[in-house]
Amino acid sequence: MEKRIRGLKESPFVAKLLQDPFFRSLLTTSFSMGWNLVYAVFNGILGIIFRSYWFASLAAYYLVLGMMRGYVIIGNRKKRSAPSLLKICGIGMIMLAVTLSGITCMAIAEEHNPKFPMIVMIAIAAYTFYMAAMSIISAVKARKKKNVIYILLRDIALTGMIGSMMALERSMLGTFGDGDRHFLMIMESTTGAAGFILVLGMAVSLLNRSREDKK
Repeated sequence: MEKRIRGLKESPFVAKLLQDPFFRSLLTTSFSMGWNLVYAVFNGILGIIFRSYWFASLAAYYLVLGMMRGYVIIGNRKKRSAPSLLKICGIGMIMLAVTLSGITCMAIAEEHNPKFPMIVMIAIAAYTFYMAAMSIISAVKARKKKNVIYILLRDIALTGMIGSMMALERSMLGTFGDGDRHFLMIMESTTGAAGFILVLGMAVSLLNRSREDKK
């Protein structure tokens, strides 16, 4: 048993996994990217089942998030410059902010919030808590390391959490709420506006940092 453990630790992959925190972060990001794509497909399927453009917009949102995570991983491997990574991710954040505004408009335009089966609610809540945990971990790492990759992963995780919180809010209002349309519109408009401002603020911050690093 000891020989197996020693042999496992001596393998290049395991040794790098244990000794290199940056490599562990990229591995975690790859895992998160996979879940992003799975959740995008999940929302796309729900959009078809419930005939909801809102779910279709969420699917597009998570698809762009997954692509951004993939870009950061590939960009790091190819040794792309920090200004380039910041600029592309900043533009991606603007796209996500616009998508968030579309998600909010779709939510308000639909006549009622659909009531979801419990399994759908559990899936949405589980993914939201997962994104919240990833956001906290990414924020702590970015604060400690002060590295561009960590900063990008933090902002991507926070953007994912914002979308998940909006989805959870609407799902809970539709499933457990009393159906007061005026109250639903106020809640969805307020949350959507706050999410749009936060994501747009992160986009502007990344683009400004890109310019400063380039100078």
